[in-house]
Amino acid sequence: MTPKSYKLLIVAGEASGDAHAADLIREMRDRDGVRQIEVFGATGPKMRAVGVETVVRADDFAVVGVPEILRALPRFLRAYASLFAAVRSRRPDAVVLVDFPEFNMKFARSVRRLGIPVIYFISPQLWAWRRYRLRGIKRDVDILLSIFPFEKSWYEEHGYHEVFYVGNPTSKRIAEQSNHDSSRSHIALLPGSRITEIRRILPTMLAAADLISVGRPDLRFRIAAASAEAKSEIESLLTAHISDSRRGTVSFSVETDSFDRIVSEASAVAVASGTATLEAALLNTPMVVVYRSSWLNYLLLRPLISVPFFSLVNLIAGRKLAEELIQSDCSPRRLARELLSLLDPERNKDFRVQLSEVRKKLSSADDGKGAAERILEFLESRDSVN
Repeated sequence: MTPKSYKLLIVAGEASGDAHAADLIREMRDRDGVRQIEVFGATGPKMRAVGVETVVRADDFAVVGVPEILRALPRFLRAYASLFAAVRSRRPDAVVLVDFPEFNMKFARSVRRLGIPVIYFISPQLWAWRRYRLRGIKRDVDILLSIFPFEKSWYEEHGYHEVFYVGNPTSKRIAEQSNHDSSRSHIALLPGSRITEIRRILPTMLAAADLISVGRPDLRFRIAAASAEAKSEIESLLTAHISDSRRGTVSFSVETDSFDRIVSEASAVAVASGTATLEAALLNTPMVVVYRSSWLNYLLLRPLISVPFFSLVNLIAGRKLAEELIQSDCSPRRLARELLSLLDPERNKDFRVQLSEVRKKLSSADDGKGAAERILEFLESRDSVN
């Protein structure tokens, strides 16, 4: 068999998508029968580290909320135009879109009009909200690669059949790691990856830590920062908090390169709603899920949510495992109370047993084929037709 060469444009817009896209490219290049894969597009630092050519930098895409998106609109329009020009001039074999639906759903429509195949990796969570986007998936996406086992049947029930469950990359990554011995003498604080999230959520976490430390001065609080930029923001907020509260005795640390260790060794974790809840679940750590956005965002977006839970861990479990403190419920006192309850040995042990169900649900793909293999099969099938 003659090795194939392929050219792909890839678009990922956030830190998690950047990580998953980098792993995907690495796996595709390692496959037998592939001579070369030329990849270019919207890149974050991890994609750039594996040699993806930058058309636009995805680092600047990390905004959340309607007002923030509107303010960043000129930046998004420039990125959109640059990526579309690259597609039109370089004619890749396919465009791979990774999560980031606000941008990628619109971009898929433009790419489709050029007659270039569209592969969507990490499905927009249409089963949770904005189901009207299903029409765009049916019209513009050739194949969709899902990372949650229940999504395949949901799409098929709604008339879209080119969907494949390829396993969960977070589950795979964590399963490959060695287990850490843990003295479980700390609580992990995960305030999110976006600066706007951190500014709204971290102060509540820090105030809750102050309350907890009154009765448990032995506990440390380790804060996970998703990037150097996030670390700088966290350290600034932490300095201001310690100065304002005059509580210099609480033990805080900020770390950027040891997310899994911080979480797996923790007694409990306070985590911003998002993919980090799934990672904490896979690391088998009891958690409280928190989230706070601007009231304008909340009032605009809450009616579009059609599922009973906010967090992925509860959605995958199909019931409420983790307490969710959203908007006005996200207060220092409530958070401190919920975290302290997780320190009870019996409740902590029971919570960990229940989290094992989530790991089982995400443990394997339907036929063992991952995203890299599915994409290469798709490209090869088009070769045989053409």
